[in-house]
Amino acid sequence: KLFNKCFQDNLINKSKKYPKRFLYVGRFNKTKGLDILINAWAEISNEQKEWDLTIIGNGPMDFSSQDMSKITVIDFLQPEKLVEIAKDFGCLIIPSRNEPWGVVIHEFVALGLPIISSDICGANPIFVIHGYNGFIFKSSDIQDLKEKILMMSKMEKEALINFSKNSHSLGSRITPEISAGSFMSILNR
Repeated sequence: KLFNKCFQDNLINKSKKYPKRFLYVGRFNKTKGLDILINAWAEISNEQKEWDLTIIGNGPMDFSSQDMSKITVIDFLQPEKLVEIAKDFGCLIIPSRNEPWGVVIHEFVALGLPIISSDICGANPIFVIHGYNGFIFKSSDIQDLKEKILMMSKMEKEALINFSKNSHSLGSRITPEISAGSFMSILNR
C-alpha cells in the first residue's frame, strides 16, 4: 500500500520531467547479481550520458576491484524513506542470479517504475512483461543486460510514462484484499 499510494504523485512529476536514473535496491552480494550490473554499467556509461545509476542496500560485497566512479551508493533505507526518494528514479534494475520471488519488484511496479529484470526472478511472470513495462534479460549475461539498459535509456518520455502506467497496473494483480479474498475462498470451500 505504501508504494501504491505514491504512484499518482510520482506520475505527475514524471510527466513534467522523466527522471533518467536507474535504481538497484537489495543486498550487496553476488547472488543478487550486483557485480553483473556494476560491470555492465562500467562498459556502457560512456555510451549514454543522460542516465545515472544508484544502488541502495548493504551487504558483504567488496567493491574495491570494480569501477564505482559513476555509481551513487546509498546505505539500506526503510520502506518509508525509500518511497520518499523513489520519485527521483525512472527504472528499477534487478540483476539477480537467484531470486525465488523478489518482493522489490512488486513494490516498485506498484510505485510505477519500469523494470529491467533477470529471467531468473520468480515475480517476473506476475509483474514484468517484456516490452510492456520493462525488459527481461538472461541471468548473468552482461551483454544482454547492457542491451536492455541501453534500450530503456533510449526510450522517449511518452513510452517511459506508458511503461510506468503499465507497471502500476501489473502491481495491482496482488493486493492485500485479493490475497485475503483468495485465502477466504479456500476456507469457505
